[in-house]
Amino acid sequence: MYRKNVLSCIVFICLFITFACQKGIHWDIGSEGLLVKDSNNNCLPVEINGNYIQDSATNSNNYIAVDVNVTSVGSYSIYTDSINGYQFKASGNFNSTGTFHVKLACSGKPVAADTDYFIIHYNTSACEATIIVKTNATPAAVFSLQGSPGKCLNDTVIATYTKGVALDTSDKATISVNVISPGRYDILTNNVNGYVFKADGIFTATGVQTISIYPEGIPADTGINVFSVKGDSLSCNLKVKIKTDEAVFTLQGAPGKCMNDSVMGTYVKNIPLDTFSKVSIEINVIATGSYNIKTNLVNGYFFSGAGIFTTTGIQLVTLYAQGAPVNSGTDIFNVSTGALSCSFEVTVLADYIIVNSNDYFPLTEGSYWIYDDLFTIGNTIKRTINGDSAINDTTYSIMKVTDNYGITTQSLYTNINDNYFEYAREDSYTSSMQYAKAHLTHLLFLNKNVHAGDYWESPEFQDETTFNQVIVLKYGYKCLKADAIVTVNGKAFANVCIIEMRPQIHALQNPWGYTNEIYTYYYAKGIGLIYYYAVSNFGFRKAEWKIKSWQVN
Repeated sequence: MYRKNVLSCIVFICLFITFACQKGIHWDIGSEGLLVKDSNNNCLPVEINGNYIQDSATNSNNYIAVDVNVTSVGSYSIYTDSINGYQFKASGNFNSTGTFHVKLACSGKPVAADTDYFIIHYNTSACEATIIVKTNATPAAVFSLQGSPGKCLNDTVIATYTKGVALDTSDKATISVNVISPGRYDILTNNVNGYVFKADGIFTATGVQTISIYPEGIPADTGINVFSVKGDSLSCNLKVKIKTDEAVFTLQGAPGKCMNDSVMGTYVKNIPLDTFSKVSIEINVIATGSYNIKTNLVNGYFFSGAGIFTTTGIQLVTLYAQGAPVNSGTDIFNVSTGALSCSFEVTVLADYIIVNSNDYFPLTEGSYWIYDDLFTIGNTIKRTINGDSAINDTTYSIMKVTDNYGITTQSLYTNINDNYFEYAREDSYTSSMQYAKAHLTHLLFLNKNVHAGDYWESPEFQDETTFNQVIVLKYGYKCLKADAIVTVNGKAFANVCIIEMRPQIHALQNPWGYTNEIYTYYYAKGIGLIYYYAVSNFGFRKAEWKIKSWQVN
């Protein structure tokens, strides 16, 4: 018998230890997280509910609601200190993480009419809320809401209510009331879709009259919101329509060809597209807001664009290509919005030009390049390597440049250790000023192994200008893209490097500043310069060339 009792005791102790050590949720462990607030420590959002009257007891309609971002589950206690005879508290358990809307119930009664600033505490986090306590010198009014218990009578919603846009005092609604006995009044609606309506004041006369109620909060979604307007012991219903934050616009040219469409970039069979491939079309914005435009999928790719229209009227919008063309040919895309659509065409090339050289800027004798001059329509420009010249122990290739008008110039270039240099005047690439004396220098404009994002600068040049002021000048070069595939004059070129050059100047003791001139060069391996575009210091195009034909020896 003794042995049996001993065994029973051992089993009991083991079971006790086993159950006591099992792990579970213990609500004596406090949750962790933060009160949501703005940069001024105001609770965000904060909902103040109920009326606060001097020397009047509070009830279940009196509470503060705040948002809490919970990062660890457990019990919680959210509270304020007691101010002016009343305070707010909430406690419970958070059994999951995330953002929670918590109501803090009010207890006590305000002692004096005042503006009370409460600090709400949750663990080590705190935020502020403001409550106005009204005087009881004026008795409560007796009134009824016209239209109760149905639709509020003579209700008018003023201003535009938009999804995601904060409401302010310019937004309001009006309703009709019948005042039986003058006095103070407080009107409050329920919270619908993230916002409420409130109003308070004093009725000084009896009879039917119109009052304004004002919204607070941010509409969370579009649609029709129905509010219950509460005043005295009755209520009536108020409807508010929340419009979308999306823009309203039409496609210029619909239902035919998109107006002023401009297709940019290179489209080659089986070559993935990037942000250099895009189209701009003309639209008419009727109402500002966000937009998201997408074409149909054609031949393995499509165009899309998103953003916000901040102004109304006719303007251009850019859509970017995504995907890779499957076949060569002409593709027709439709841009749709609402019931109308417009279309634009894209030509896909079968292949790109293949070369065997990796030289971005060939300088072989007799090589030439012919360009269409888009700045002077009908003109062509021919650049030919014609001889060489030795200067300061460096041999330069002479590039002769001629046009249809018989104008001939020449430039000097060389390649040293995969670096391409031009021997030219220091001020050759700016029209913003000119040095009084001509000084020649080496300008490093390209490297055979350049990568996208590479940036380099010329030396700084300094001298007195023709307007008798000392100016410091330098050139900044940046590789916008390397190994690109680019279409010029209906031909696709591979391994293209795009270089942007911008002059910078400053007077003595002044900071650097751009001259607003921008030079953009497209160099294709094995071929050389295939496209050139220059913008003057006034922001206007001053040169544009597109390669037409070439021969590299």
